[in-house]
Amino acid sequence: MKIFPPSLNFKKEIPIQFFKFAFVGTVGTLITIFILYALTEWAGIYYIISSAFAFIIAMTHNFILNKIWTFKESLSLNLKRKYIQFSFVSVIALFVNISFLYLFTEFFRIYYIISQVLAIGVAFIINFSGNKLWTFNK
Repeated sequence: MKIFPPSLNFKKEIPIQFFKFAFVGTVGTLITIFILYALTEWAGIYYIISSAFAFIIAMTHNFILNKIWTFKESLSLNLKRKYIQFSFVSVIALFVNISFLYLFTEFFRIYYIISQVLAIGVAFIINFSGNKLWTFNK
C-alpha cells in the first residue's frame, strides 16, 4: 500500500506544504487564542468549552486556506467530503489538544493561554500528517 502519491516530490513539495500548513496553523492559533480569551474572560465561559468553540471557528478558517493555498485545490472540489475528513483529523487533534491543555493547566499549573499554545504545538504534527496523508492526498 502506497502512502504518498507517486507524483509527490519529497525534496520540494513536502517542506513547502509543511511551512504553509504551519503558517495557516499560526493564523488559526491566533484566532483560537483570541476567541478562547474573549469567551473565557469576557463572556465567562469555562476555558475548556471556550477552547472547543475557538477550535471550530479556527478549523473552518484553516480548512479553507489549506485547501486553496497549501494543497492547491479548488475550493469546490469535493468540498463536503474533504471538510468532513479535515474535521475528523482535526477532532483527533482537538482531543490531543484539550488533553494537553488540561494536563498543562491543571497538573502543571501553567496559565491556560500558555497551556493552549503548548497544546496546539503537540496537536500540530497529528493534524499535518493526517491531512497530508488522508484529506489532501491527491
